[in-house]
Amino acid sequence: MPADGGEEPMRQAVSWFFLSCRRYLKRLSFLAVLLALPAAAFLLNLADKSGDNRIRIAVCTEPAGFVQTALSFRLLAALTDAEGMFSFYACEDAKQVKEDVASRRAECGYVIAADLGERMEKKDYKRAIRVFLAPTTVTAELSQEVVFAELISLYDPELFSQYVESGSAYDFAGEPGSEERKALAKEAAGLYDRWTENGSTFRFSYETVDAEVVTPNAGSGVFPVRGLAAVFVYVTGIYAAAVGASDQKRGLFVPVPWQNRGACRIASMAAPVVLAALSGLLALAAGGELGNPAEEILSLAFYAAAVLLFSWLLCLIFRRPGLIGSLLPFFLMGSLLFCPVFADTARFLPEAGWIGRLFLPWYYL
Repeated sequence: MPADGGEEPMRQAVSWFFLSCRRYLKRLSFLAVLLALPAAAFLLNLADKSGDNRIRIAVCTEPAGFVQTALSFRLLAALTDAEGMFSFYACEDAKQVKEDVASRRAECGYVIAADLGERMEKKDYKRAIRVFLAPTTVTAELSQEVVFAELISLYDPELFSQYVESGSAYDFAGEPGSEERKALAKEAAGLYDRWTENGSTFRFSYETVDAEVVTPNAGSGVFPVRGLAAVFVYVTGIYAAAVGASDQKRGLFVPVPWQNRGACRIASMAAPVVLAALSGLLALAAGGELGNPAEEILSLAFYAAAVLLFSWLLCLIFRRPGLIGSLLPFFLMGSLLFCPVFADTARFLPEAGWIGRLFLPWYYL
């Protein structure tokens, strides 16, 4: 017995969706593309893990004209040469540090003030070293201790004592200049001498006064999984629009009652878009870039819905499958060039950022 008029279109659209999924999965070329992205992400992530197992930390110095001091560059050099569980690497600027942390190319990042030596001498420690943290990082505090230890190793005991006596990091021991702080500074100077003489290490107590948590984005990793997944879903949507226009032209939906045709056409176009989105989600998981699964699934779902709406508009406006198919290279190249897939071109060409907004992957990335 047929359902009422409100349920019948939905039921028929769901049937068209699953039949269309089956139809696309039978195409070996489409199935191969669906599996290629997750497979490539998994293999490259596996190869990356089998290489240098040290935790990557981004670091840079701020450009500040003529106020740059030698200490900031010495600290940068000391960190990048340091051995151990962390692999510090130099970045061009703070923006690159933030982007690398957001893309999880780096576990966290540090931006060293150009006038670090002058700040330390003036006892102005605020924002002397800025920290960028990924939301799920668990090693940031350990890396901060390495940075602090390298910084102190570049100072003589007198400056170190001044820092212990008046720096905000040691407020737990008393007010700056108090007898307790002076006694602590004297003890610290002795520990410093002992450390520099025999090469042993000791732990510093400190607090972070300027750390920023950054969320994941496309980034500029070796294999930009998120960026390629976004473009893949986008291009698949345009391809679905061309196939949908072809189906309409061939009269595939003629047997469907007229009041149900719109829903069935949309369901048929949604099938490859959903499959592409699932492939992209699997690629993010295989590449170790899934981050927060619930948040990523929600973002990808909204993005896939936007792509489907865009594809439907293409069908309504252009109608001819050949014309829609001819637009595919334009949208593909525009997304790759002007959206932050492999690199953020807006950093070098500001106009590229406005052009990128013409393509849907820009909003997901």
